[in-house]
Amino acid sequence: MGTGVDNVDDEEKVADPDAWHSWKPRVFKEVQMQYRHLLVGPDPEEAWQAARHSAVERSYCRMCIKRPRRAETETLGFFLGEEDGFRDDGMVEPFQPPQEADTRPVPRWLTEAALLLKNPGRSSSAEVLVEGEVMQVSLLSTQQGLLLLPEGMMFRRLSGSAFAVPPGSSCCRDCCRLRAAWRVWFARNNELVLSTGSVTRPEEAVELVLDEDELIMALELALKHLEAGASCCIRVSEHWGVGPLLPSGNPSLRGAAVWIYLVLHEVTNEPLPLEHPDDTSRLDFARRKKEQGNLHFAKGDVASLARAVRRYASGAAAAEAAEGDEAAQLLTMMCLNGAQAQLRRGRFEEAIQLCDRVLGTGPNIKEDLRTAAKRSDDPALRQQLAKVQGLRQQQKEQQRQAYGGVFEKMKLQDEEKEKKEKEASERRAKEAQKEAEERAKEAQRMQAQEQERTQEEQAKATVESLMKSEEPAEDFRNVRLSTGPEEKGVTALMPPPNTHVTPPPPPVEDYQVPSFLLRKQKKPLTRDSK
Repeated sequence: MGTGVDNVDDEEKVADPDAWHSWKPRVFKEVQMQYRHLLVGPDPEEAWQAARHSAVERSYCRMCIKRPRRAETETLGFFLGEEDGFRDDGMVEPFQPPQEADTRPVPRWLTEAALLLKNPGRSSSAEVLVEGEVMQVSLLSTQQGLLLLPEGMMFRRLSGSAFAVPPGSSCCRDCCRLRAAWRVWFARNNELVLSTGSVTRPEEAVELVLDEDELIMALELALKHLEAGASCCIRVSEHWGVGPLLPSGNPSLRGAAVWIYLVLHEVTNEPLPLEHPDDTSRLDFARRKKEQGNLHFAKGDVASLARAVRRYASGAAAAEAAEGDEAAQLLTMMCLNGAQAQLRRGRFEEAIQLCDRVLGTGPNIKEDLRTAAKRSDDPALRQQLAKVQGLRQQQKEQQRQAYGGVFEKMKLQDEEKEKKEKEASERRAKEAQKEAEERAKEAQRMQAQEQERTQEEQAKATVESLMKSEEPAEDFRNVRLSTGPEEKGVTALMPPPNTHVTPPPPPVEDYQVPSFLLRKQKKPLTRDSK
């Protein structure tokens, strides 16, 4: 009988081999997939890690997919969660970048199938029903995959332990000396850009100090995830493909997508605080870390400030493990320098923690001496108490001066922030008030226009009403005045509006026609005139 698994975090559950089970998707919530006949095969020759998908860890899986309906079988390799992969017929050392012709689309349900088949130490296969088609899938192997940086920097472990290596072992730590070899190809055409030599012979490897800004960031981060004897490949996008490929600085990438094959041969880490033979060695180490931190702090860029913080932290750990006044002074200085670097990075919480660490160091020796001086008449105790009180006062003054600058800067930053927020608030309030006033003016203008329009409409309606109700007046020219004896007066009739009346001309008396207007009277014709 096969076993059915419906949760990647649950133990295997025995199920009916002929029954279909619904799978609850873990990454792509829209995937609808059913499965059955989850078969457990024999252990593979090499143990492999369970398929994992989280914010950082993205396993690289090799899966075989059989489609009976299409009579197709294909083996794909891909990082979980990605929708592009490659035809992968098996691991070949040394690593070679995949060819463009081998690129294959990876459906989302295949990521869910890999999580379904998670089974450390055993090969797994199952039938899945997705998109109306029954397919057979097998999880052949997994390799540790990490998203080192967003926007495209994937790490894939090829050999070595996938578990965290305990401190003090052969894992790479900051400032370790190591020997490694690597090869770099352009992703667009698989052209070999750089080869440091044979990846199998340590004598041809490159020797360098880690975390000294000598290499492209992808190589430094990958080395921190390897131990001696391990190898990996890195896929780097154009966004992160910037920086030197060798400690000499040449060649240097200027924004190119690349594949990198990396083999770590030897690692020599710096000793941890308790690994130093004595306090003298611890103090020498702390002084060296203080100088290194100061050099990186002086550069001022974000990466250098982060390196300065790490150097100060290492030196402070060594000084804290030592005894004596010099150790205490070194611890105080490196904590304060680290706090200043954190302030420059904008890490205020970390800066406060470092300052609190200084304020809380050591017991209060002055109180112990005071008690002893009260209980004894020994003048040496009183002299020692006076000396401690003077040193204590001097230390307080030094701390006040040191912290005064730190907290004064923090105070100024807070005040500047509050001032900007207040100015922004006042500016927003003024803009809101101005906008409200403009809206009020606009409303008043609209109301005045509406009132004016209403008055015009009312006046127009009144005129029309009057014109409809008024009777036409009789033509005054057709009116005759009564002249009968019964009339005792004459009523003056006014002409209608808009009527022009021409008065009759006044009477003319004794008018004589001018002579030039008179026609000459023609004489009668006579016989003589003829």
